[in-house]
Amino acid sequence: MKIEALIFDLGNTLIEQVVDSEQTLDKLRLRLLPHVKPTLHLLRQTYRMGLLTNTTQSTVAHVSIGLEKLSIASCFDAVITSFEHGSEKPHPSIFISLLNRLNVSPRNAVMIGDDRLKDIDSASLLGLHTAYFTKELDPLYDVPDFQFSSFLDLPGQLRELENR
Repeated sequence: MKIEALIFDLGNTLIEQVVDSEQTLDKLRLRLLPHVKPTLHLLRQTYRMGLLTNTTQSTVAHVSIGLEKLSIASCFDAVITSFEHGSEKPHPSIFISLLNRLNVSPRNAVMIGDDRLKDIDSASLLGLHTAYFTKELDPLYDVPDFQFSSFLDLPGQLRELENR
């Protein structure tokens, strides 16, 4: 199987969770989770990458400024916010929009996120491969293709998935 694109959730996946109800994301203090930056830059060499995030008032421009401040904006080929799109994850249309922007079919993409319903279950129903980012692996949760608790493990897990 050939993986062509990776789709990332933002809050509690790439950065510590923040809520943009008072201010847009570019004005909030954003903090990357451990090992995210070097892993994204490594993965960028192999895959097209997209970001799919539920926001209250932040647009793609706001998110892009925040990503630029974190030195990871160049890793993403496409960004979609629910605020601009008009629907939030887990609605299928937001996933389909990002797949179209990345010019990839669901079977050749992996959704990477921390929320079982919004990121993993919904993407899986659309035919995407899924990677569940969690502090504690759950052997009883069999929806994702794999689970991981450190971004250091992500490149190897993706290679294993491709070799299945």
